[in-house]
Amino acid sequence: MTQKKAILCVGIDSFEKGISPLLGAANDARKLGSVFELLLGFQVTVLTHDDLKSGRNLMGTAEKMLDGFGEGDVFGLFLATHGKEVPARNERVFLLPQARRSSLEGGAYGEGLLPLSQLANETARRGVSRFFIFDACRSHIEAERAEAQDR
Repeated sequence: MTQKKAILCVGIDSFEKGISPLLGAANDARKLGSVFELLLGFQVTVLTHDDLKSGRNLMGTAEKMLDGFGEGDVFGLFLATHGKEVPARNERVFLLPQARRSSLEGGAYGEGLLPLSQLANETARRGVSRFFIFDACRSHIEAERAEAQDR
């Protein structure tokens, strides 16, 4: 049986108002996807902020990609977006396009936040090797929060 290899490459540049856009996250996802496809023989799916805003679902896409995966297969996820630590829950979260500034306050998970634990749990399959690559910028979010508090 042939080994299946797939990677979901997600790049999110724009968010709801109140959160600074990123420059190049979607392009990074496309470029990394090309490397995995051309050099490593992976089946590649790329999602950008535009795809996610138009109704495609990151976790739903990952689930579909994992259909039929089993012993010895490989699944990867590359995610370029803003990220945030949630110390109250000892968790890292990643921002999706619908994230709002209010989603980031306190220890609760607001709309548009994707916890790392959810990614890990929902992509787990018996015998499937997984890897995650995160390019999650946190400095803009914390700097903006400090600026808002100074006003």
